[in-house]
Amino acid sequence: MALKNLKKSGFLLLTVAGSSVIASSALADSMPRPSAEVAVSSVLIRKLTEMPIQQSQNIDMVVDGAHVVSQITGTGLGYISPWQTGLRGLGFCIDAQSTINANIDATIAGPARVFVNTDAVAVTTTNSRKCFLLNDNELKSYAAKTNAGTRLTVQNLNVWAGGLFPRLKTRIGIRKAQKEIAARIPQQEAEISAQAVQTINSMLDQKTVDLKRKVDHEWNTWVADATIKSRLLPRPPQLHSTNEALYVYVPTDTKQHQLELAPRGSEAAIVRLKSQYLKDAIKPYLAGQTGSDIDLLSALVKQEGDFASPEELLGTPDEILVRFNRDLPVDFTFDDGVITAILRFDSLKTNGQEFGAVDMVFPVRVSSDPVRGALVEIPETLSFKDRATGAALTELNEICSARWSVVATTRQFSLEEIRKQKAAWLPVRFMSLIADNDALTLTATNGQESEFAAIRRNLTDKFKL
Repeated sequence: MALKNLKKSGFLLLTVAGSSVIASSALADSMPRPSAEVAVSSVLIRKLTEMPIQQSQNIDMVVDGAHVVSQITGTGLGYISPWQTGLRGLGFCIDAQSTINANIDATIAGPARVFVNTDAVAVTTTNSRKCFLLNDNELKSYAAKTNAGTRLTVQNLNVWAGGLFPRLKTRIGIRKAQKEIAARIPQQEAEISAQAVQTINSMLDQKTVDLKRKVDHEWNTWVADATIKSRLLPRPPQLHSTNEALYVYVPTDTKQHQLELAPRGSEAAIVRLKSQYLKDAIKPYLAGQTGSDIDLLSALVKQEGDFASPEELLGTPDEILVRFNRDLPVDFTFDDGVITAILRFDSLKTNGQEFGAVDMVFPVRVSSDPVRGALVEIPETLSFKDRATGAALTELNEICSARWSVVATTRQFSLEEIRKQKAAWLPVRFMSLIADNDALTLTATNGQESEFAAIRRNLTDKFKL
């Protein structure tokens, strides 16, 4: 298979790193670390999913002989939170807090032509939670749970009496009504709370049936199309959750893993890749493959889209033909602020010359700036070395540098500035990029509150939250 087949994969490694979604665990320190890990904070998840709750209802009915007219209004806030389940998989909950105000006007006709009217206000506060567990490509739904408390206050009590002795009957009726109302308030508060619990739980259970179906579809589509089929993940992603973050990680083997990332403060998400992850992800595409620099640049240009054709990146007409090493086509190290990529060619032909086993060393420096965010600096010159002796291949350096003059020009660019150009809708800031201890770590912070509004509208429309 030639290098042009890279077009099919589109070099989506960065896409996987940025869209894999995963965090802290109480596993022992001796357990292995995953080769790729992403943690998304509960703060970011809440900001993305917060939505106001507003409902109103008018009731006109007869209860136990009393004519009751009520105006009920409910206001509150709903959002999604991570959920630590203790089980394998990704746990999350729809949380909602609301305040329900009911203005109640009740009139009852008593014996001896005595009429009692009460105006009361019932204030019910509720905390509701509907939880889910995403595991084995299936979304399991748990029954909704709601806690409610009600405070009932009688604001006005009016008694009218007709027939004989109306004043006496009125005084007696007021005392009796006050006594009966005081005795019944605790029971009525409990009944109102119980009714709120039943209504809210039923509503959450019913309304999330369609949500479960949509999440099942979206998740299975993502896993099938974006990860397993594309082979960008050496192993299927594993899911995990705590009460502070959601995690997705790629294990190094089948054992349990110690997850390292824990977003704090303004940190919205953290992505960490080990060098082994990139080696394993790239190997299926490049191991033993042959092709030209045109094939490779075609795949990159297709993703970048900033150039009309690969030829615009090439300074000389002599094509470079390569064959990648089968065992380790590309090697990586992350250390001391430098990403070092080593392209390992078993053969390289250009300009009528053939070179044996050579390695192209491509160091990329990364850093962080408080204003510009995460920075990446491309080296000005290329470095080729003989694999057996380690000697520098000066002639090959000159040939390839002339050929790739546009590509190899020193460039420093900001990941945050790229985000603004390519994905301005994303409400995070790429502020820190660190290469050290065999790990590449990108940290994103939360954006401005106003930037979350459009995302929330899209999620609400998509999943009917």
